[in-house]
Amino acid sequence: MKAMKYLSMVLLMLVTSVCMFSCSDDDEPTADSLVGTRWSYTELYSDGSVEQVFTFFDEGSASLVISVRNAGGIVIETETINYEYRRSEDLVIFTAVQAGKANMEGIISSNIKMDVTNKSTNTFVGTFYKQ
Repeated sequence: MKAMKYLSMVLLMLVTSVCMFSCSDDDEPTADSLVGTRWSYTELYSDGSVEQVFTFFDEGSASLVISVRNAGGIVIETETINYEYRRSEDLVIFTAVQAGKANMEGIISSNIKMDVTNKSTNTFVGTFYKQ
C-alpha cells in the first residue's frame, strides 16, 4: 500500500512537470522573416569592387544599394533602388518601384544565402549572404 501511494505521488509530479513545461506563450518571431535583415554580394576587380546590399525594411519593402569602390576602397559611385517584395517559401520576388529598373528574383537556401537573378534580362546577378 505504501509503494502504491509513493508511485501515485511520483506519477502526479511527473504529469505536473510535463504540463508546466509543455506550453509557452513567449513565441519568438519566425526565423523565416526577412524584416530587418541585410544581404550582401561583392564582386572584386583589379581596379576596385562593386558591393550590392539588399536591406529589408518591413513586410513588403526593400532596397538595393549598389556601391562602386576604387582600388583604394573609396566609394566613387552609389545607387539606391527601391523594391516591393513578396515571399513564398524560399522564393523572393522583387518588383522595382522606380520605372526602368530591373525586377529581381531570389531563391533562399539554408536561410543564409540567396541566389539572385535579374528577371528583366534573365541573367544571374550573384549569391547574396545574410549579414
